[in-house]
Amino acid sequence: MPAYDKADIQRRMHGAVEALKHDLGGLRTGRASTALLDPV
Repeated sequence: MPAYDKADIQRRMHGAVEALKHDLGGLRTGRASTALLDPV
């Protein structure tokens, strides 16, 4: 059975969660507007 580094796994999971929060933070709901194209 391979050895697991709990601290490394937690660090990587935290990074994944932060990346997901950042990606989801750019989502908007409601009516479409020209502001949707600002990041492009």
